[in-house]
Amino acid sequence: TGNEYYRVAHWVLVDSTLTFFVSAAVASFAAAYVAERGRRKFLWYSAFYVACTLAFYTKGFIGVIIPGLAVLSFLTFSGNLKELVKMRLWFGAIVFGLMTLPWFYALWQQGNGAEFLKIVFIQNHLQRFIPAGLAGEVAAFTSGHHHPFYYYVIEFPNGFLPWSILLIPTFLHIFAKSRSAADDAMSNKGTILAICWFLTGIVFLSIASTKRMLYLMPIFAPASILTAVYIESLLVRRAVNTIGRIFLSLFSGILVLTSVSMIAAYFYFERLYLIRIAGFSLVTTILTALVILCLSITSIRYLWQLDLKRYWISINLSVVIVLLFASVVAFPLIDQAKSFVPFCREISSRVPAEDPLYSYQPDETFRGAVPF
Repeated sequence: TGNEYYRVAHWVLVDSTLTFFVSAAVASFAAAYVAERGRRKFLWYSAFYVACTLAFYTKGFIGVIIPGLAVLSFLTFSGNLKELVKMRLWFGAIVFGLMTLPWFYALWQQGNGAEFLKIVFIQNHLQRFIPAGLAGEVAAFTSGHHHPFYYYVIEFPNGFLPWSILLIPTFLHIFAKSRSAADDAMSNKGTILAICWFLTGIVFLSIASTKRMLYLMPIFAPASILTAVYIESLLVRRAVNTIGRIFLSLFSGILVLTSVSMIAAYFYFERLYLIRIAGFSLVTTILTALVILCLSITSIRYLWQLDLKRYWISINLSVVIVLLFASVVAFPLIDQAKSFVPFCREISSRVPAEDPLYSYQPDETFRGAVPF
């Protein structure tokens, strides 16, 4: 997984749950699509509808639209729209209605009519897809998240690091026109489904006027699948072309730079956030940097020898160690200065709970975290 997926997965956010249910929905569709028996196919399609509904419960209609677009584009591209009949869409509508009707009823009751329904459907759905200049309340409601259409094209590689280094050779491999049938990724229905999932998801999220990096969480899964397809092809063929060798070398080189910069970054954050460095943490940083450096240099050696199995073992170990170091050492240290907890405790000790609290130009995170 990329660094953004790893980061969000360590936070208490609904986007992780949304990603789970969207992935479960697409996986259920894939199982139903390849199932031969009618009963088995029906059960998997039922699981697909349940997962979509639970994704809706997690974060609204985006949980239905993303897997729905992936499935529709896949069936269109595969020339098999008749599968929609086998899916029994009418049954999916019944499942969704039965599962969500109690929630909509409760929303109607607690909102004294249509008030809460308006917030859900108008503010949280419709207005997020209308350009800020065309909607009266959307600018105030979603301030700070308006970005141009191409925002995700630029930001996705940042969120998918370090694997985004392989995006170019991955897509060259996936969309290559001349390749033997046994090694043609486009002949694999699962790969086609992943491509449709990724592309329709990116386009759909780009249409929305409000954009954030964490909204890409359900799109990292198909990107990971496609990257894995490329890596698997290298291991099966036991060969790599010139373009692949360049990007694999770049992958190792960036890990080398990461190891070299870890210690400098450690002292930089100490000075920036006035963090007191414990001796154990400093020693851990140095030893971790040395291990990553050795593994990265070793991976370059394996690449030159075309020992791709050992190359990927070295690379994966390096990435895992970097992520574990970030979780165990780096983030807890930075959190000492970045966390809202000490600040809020200071407020609580000074301002009585019954008194109002004012803030000047707070962003969305501040408005949500401080009251909580």
